[in-house]
Amino acid sequence: MKKMIFGLFMTLLLITGCSRSKTDSMDKYNDFYSYLSKTPIDGTKLHEQKVLWRHWDVNVKPDNTATEGEYRIVDQKFDAIVMENDLVAITLLPGYGGRIISYYNKTTGHEQLYQNPVGTPFGFRAGSFYYDWLMVYGGLFPTFPEPEHGKTWLVPWKYKIMENSNERVAVQMSYTDEQTYEKGIPQKFNKKATGITCIVTYSLEKGSTTARMDVTLVNNKDSEVEYEYWTCITFAPGSTPGDTRTTADSQIVTAQDKIIVDMSPSGGGDYNTVKDLTEFDDFTEWKDMGILYAYPQMNHNWYGVLNRQNNEAFIRSADNKITKGLKFWTWGYEQSISVNEENSFLTGARPYIELWSGISDRFFNKEKLSPGQTLSWSEFYFSTVDLDDFTYACENGALFIDKAKQDRDDEHLFRVFMNRPGETYRFVIKADETEIFSQQFTQSPDKAKDFTVKVPLDKKYTVQVYRGDKVQLQF
Repeated sequence: MKKMIFGLFMTLLLITGCSRSKTDSMDKYNDFYSYLSKTPIDGTKLHEQKVLWRHWDVNVKPDNTATEGEYRIVDQKFDAIVMENDLVAITLLPGYGGRIISYYNKTTGHEQLYQNPVGTPFGFRAGSFYYDWLMVYGGLFPTFPEPEHGKTWLVPWKYKIMENSNERVAVQMSYTDEQTYEKGIPQKFNKKATGITCIVTYSLEKGSTTARMDVTLVNNKDSEVEYEYWTCITFAPGSTPGDTRTTADSQIVTAQDKIIVDMSPSGGGDYNTVKDLTEFDDFTEWKDMGILYAYPQMNHNWYGVLNRQNNEAFIRSADNKITKGLKFWTWGYEQSISVNEENSFLTGARPYIELWSGISDRFFNKEKLSPGQTLSWSEFYFSTVDLDDFTYACENGALFIDKAKQDRDDEHLFRVFMNRPGETYRFVIKADETEIFSQQFTQSPDKAKDFTVKVPLDKKYTVQVYRGDKVQLQF
């Protein structure tokens, strides 16, 4: 009975509202910024807000399956939680899939995540998604226990505030997969409940630009269960608040060399073909919607998207021995940028780059949790400024080694951007474990730090960045 009441409540939320015209003010929709602190925080702050999302009408049933609604745009209101310091503001949305919906860089005044200005329901009865339809809001969110946005993308997650101090704020969200479905679920998905609990804790520290995401999966059963877990990120780095989008200047940055084609972005018939990622790392190279996977799996610990127009990027770092899968998706460049959201009923195409990190290497390749098993890992997300390319990244910062702009073969330009602006770091280069260069610097919030150094070509060299006596970055 409780589940039926909840389902009816969600349906009313989705279908209640008034139609909006193009002439209406859009300021209050997807507004994650007007309520931010107007004075310095000198620490961390957590507060609750309300946000509105506009989307095309849809009739959601108690079991989360749906049918097309009327041809009109309606409002949906959410409770939001904001984690904030003097550098960034992270807006959380427990009520719609347990997601981060906004990552705002206060220094640049830019958004890093895509938010759909007008959501549209699509994919009805196509067999592609768990409830046989989907409506994209955007942001960054956990998906489980099935692939392709899973079972929880539209449902509220339980949440509680774990810490609200001057040094750190943290919010925990959780969802237990307890629902078995009898009808309306495409055959390729598992209709039975796995009993798995997914716990996600988002946190932000004083003086840091990094949003941390700690994920724990718990098998509550006394038997083995099959499942999938993926984190979905809709990238729009360096974009204008209220008009988030990836542009022609956007590029996927990663150390991944090879990918395997599942659905070709070139529109060709090259299914299951192994290619170089350089064929598709530029957004304009996606002639059509497509699906790529890291091949044979993710071979490094970071990736992101760079806005080359303003050299602002959004980066993910994690231990990818656990999250070994990396999926690439866009709707295709031309059809993404040409869509009119105000007249796009049942049309899902939007201008964002969507990258996924998964426990398995590809969608529909299941992993297993043993009876009572718990699996945990951490993911880190941060924005960089003034880096025009990337050689390496970790949760503390990013590095680019530029060998092409120097006159001498042994003279390299090293560019670093660390995630604690205002802090003092030490940049070190070692050759065969011998320190050959060392210089202190203070990280600027809006500029990368450059070092031009002669390195011996006949020796292996290592780049290290220290904060105090601890290594923060090593390559």
